[in-house]
Amino acid sequence: MRKYYYLLTIIMMMTLSSCDQNEKKDQSSGENPLLETFNTPYGVPPFDSIETGDYLPAFTTAMEEHNDEIDHIINQTESATFDNTLARLAYSGELLRRVSSVFSGQMSANTNVEIQKIAEEISPLLSEHADNISLNPKLFARVKAVYDNREQDPLTSEQAYLLENIYMDFIRSGANLDAEKQAELREINKKLSMMALKFEQHVLDENNAFQLVID
Repeated sequence: MRKYYYLLTIIMMMTLSSCDQNEKKDQSSGENPLLETFNTPYGVPPFDSIETGDYLPAFTTAMEEHNDEIDHIINQTESATFDNTLARLAYSGELLRRVSSVFSGQMSANTNVEIQKIAEEISPLLSEHADNISLNPKLFARVKAVYDNREQDPLTSEQAYLLENIYMDFIRSGANLDAEKQAELREINKKLSMMALKFEQHVLDENNAFQLVID
C-alpha cells in the first residue's frame, strides 16, 4: 500500500511539473508585437500592446535577421551587381529600423528608468552591429566592384545616386582602414554611442525638471 501511494505521489508530481513547464513554455512563446506586422491605422506602432520587456528581444531578433540578410548578400556565387548587392543592401535591416524607430519614440516621449537601462544596454550593441556591416571586407568588396564597374554597367540616375552614397558611406565609416585602425575606430564609435545617449538623457532630465514660476 505504501508503495502504491509512493508511486501515485511521484506520478502526480511529474504531472504537475509537466503542466508547469508547458505553462511556462506557452507564456514564453507569446508573440512580440514589435516583430509582428502593425495592423493599425496608418501602420502606427501598437503602443498599448508593447511592453518594456519586448524591446530587448526584438532588437536581438532584428539584428540577427539583418545579419542573415548581409550573409546572403556576401555569400552569393554570382558577381556583384546593383540588383544583387546594392539593392538588397539598401532594403536590408527593415525590421531593425522599425524596432529602433519605435524604441526611439518611446524614449523621447514616454521614457522611464527601465527604458533608459535598455538604451544603455542596446546602444553599444547597435554600434557594434553597424560596424560589423560597414567594416565587413567581403561586403565592401562587392560594393566596390559595382562602384568600379559603374561606367560599364549603365545605371539610372537614382541607382547611380544610391551607389555613390552607399560607397561613400563605407569609405567614411572606415572600410579602407587597416585592421588596427578599424579596431580603434570601433572603440571610438562605441564610446560615442554611449556619450550621445547620456547627452540625450541629460537633456531629457533637464526638460522634465523645468518649472515655470509665475509670481
